[in-house]
Amino acid sequence: MDTKVTIVFNRRKNATERIVKNPSRGSVEIQISQGRKRKWIATDVRVYLDQWKDGFVVNHIDAQDYNIKIHNLYEKALKEYQSLDSNVSLMFHKSFCDWMEQQIEERTDIVPSTLRAHRRTVEYLRESGYIKRFMDLTERNVTLWDQWLKRKLNKQSAVHGYHKRLKVYISRAMHLGLLKESPYRFVKVPRGKSDEIKYITVEERTRVENLQLSGSMEIVRDMFIFSCYTGLAYCDLIRVKDCLVEEDGEMVIDGSRLKTSVRYKLKILPKAMEILSKYDFDLDRMSNQKCNIYLKAIQTIAGIKTKLTMHVGRHSFATWALKMGVPLAVVSKMLAHTDITTTMIYAKVLQTEVAAGFDKLKGS
Repeated sequence: MDTKVTIVFNRRKNATERIVKNPSRGSVEIQISQGRKRKWIATDVRVYLDQWKDGFVVNHIDAQDYNIKIHNLYEKALKEYQSLDSNVSLMFHKSFCDWMEQQIEERTDIVPSTLRAHRRTVEYLRESGYIKRFMDLTERNVTLWDQWLKRKLNKQSAVHGYHKRLKVYISRAMHLGLLKESPYRFVKVPRGKSDEIKYITVEERTRVENLQLSGSMEIVRDMFIFSCYTGLAYCDLIRVKDCLVEEDGEMVIDGSRLKTSVRYKLKILPKAMEILSKYDFDLDRMSNQKCNIYLKAIQTIAGIKTKLTMHVGRHSFATWALKMGVPLAVVSKMLAHTDITTTMIYAKVLQTEVAAGFDKLKGS
């Protein structure tokens, strides 16, 4: 017989809100259901109606401690009663984290930075302790993990990113028949505001170009400027030698983005061709991490406020192209975006810049 373990509040219907004349609290209990039989385990947590929402204690000074206590008792009951149920699949009790880790390591379709982000997602699942086995993939545990992420991370967009990556492997598990349904059916995670796009102006780009540098600093500066004139991300930039083809008497870059596999074809602008020729068409000269370290120093020397990273070169190309009147759809193709809405972010940045310009004129 199937055993169901749930958390119930106010079973006796005696709880009221705090604002009434004679307020009364309701009990939180763990309910064990086997067919028509019911059994309740006390948690010793008692709260008012307005202190309970969607299965969690809220608006209470001890809310976090109470929720952890309820969760631990729920987990204990789940382990004790469902392990006795002969109809529960063995896979249900196996480690989801181990399975997800194995799935990640077998992937060959994601770039190293994305791979690290997926590995960190497993680390955070383990560190929180809420999701270990397949049986832990419940709406409640996903919500608890969400709360844990919010305490650990500063940005909602970062929290959303971890949920997004977890969903990938939940979908895989469902496709393979390891999981019946997604715990995200009724759990909505806001995307949050993305970081503001950072880019440099044409004047700032020229300033960086004209710096008198040597050695590693010169190499990094040239790699960055190449990105400013092509829009290539670092991972595609270092592979450019393998993507050079001759077409109608001139050399073009014909390749696919490593991150998304979307094809792109770029004409090589004169400044970018100068850099390619200078390095014998091979720009695989330094790791992204080291490039970004040198770019900090270059930023200081050039007197630029914007924090320089290799990806700022890609952003700078996009905003430059749009300012020069290149249509949005064409810029989207140049950047090999999977969706034009991604490219529209750059257009919004420029609209904000235009509005700020009018504000300056108004105040003059």
